[in-house]
Amino acid sequence: QQQQQQQQQPTILLVPHGAFCDSGPLVAQAFWGYLPKDVDTIILIGTEHSSTSRNKIACSDHEKWRTPLGDVVVNQPLLEKVKQFIPVDRGAFSNEHSVENQLPFLQDMLDGQSWDMIALSVHGNVEFNDLTLISRAAKSLSELLQTVEQKVAIVATSDYTHAGPFYGELPRRTDQSISDYIRSKDLPFLDFLCEPECLPPTINVWTIGRTISMCGLGATLLTLELAKNLGRDKAKLLRYAVGSEICDRGLQDQTGFATLTFE
Repeated sequence: QQQQQQQQQPTILLVPHGAFCDSGPLVAQAFWGYLPKDVDTIILIGTEHSSTSRNKIACSDHEKWRTPLGDVVVNQPLLEKVKQFIPVDRGAFSNEHSVENQLPFLQDMLDGQSWDMIALSVHGNVEFNDLTLISRAAKSLSELLQTVEQKVAIVATSDYTHAGPFYGELPRRTDQSISDYIRSKDLPFLDFLCEPECLPPTINVWTIGRTISMCGLGATLLTLELAKNLGRDKAKLLRYAVGSEICDRGLQDQTGFATLTFE
């Protein structure tokens, strides 16, 4: 019975949202390898990069999301329940790409299947006082997900170190490449998140996460809290790469990408 309950728990993935040519192969590999093909509803947790939103955590009340592959409808009954503890703020999504970048992969993989979504957003700039807000939202959402009969998956998104002239972050050593520099920043953080036998305290992840230029720290923290509330003990790194290792476009600016699941 315990094993059956574990199987009914949502799949949780943390994936990139960078350019398709750079981070797309990591996203596709994670979805095809770990996302159930019979999923009913996907909770997408995006990153807000700008400062246009009034809320650190927000949900979208759009009825559908459109890509060149078609429309993805929103689970309105579930959204109405989410709106009771997460405010609606379209400004958090108006200039964003982190949720939309996941949709073509999902539409391709789930082609012919009936599925819907809910879009959440967490601001990338997380202050200490925001940790309580994130914890409360995760508690309410995890309790809600325990009551739904549909098969649910959680897909959150973050990129990691952004380095190069455009980002204003460069290696201090002149003999260190941008790619090696990014790895030197990202891998200790990912090791900290994934190596322990149990998920680390959220405040420690927040503290270390602020030392690298990851854009989705807020989405990562919300996902970590959800994973704990849903009985997950460990984060597993599926794949890591710097963008130039996937598609070398000769750019001076590069980003670190990773995919993780929670077990």
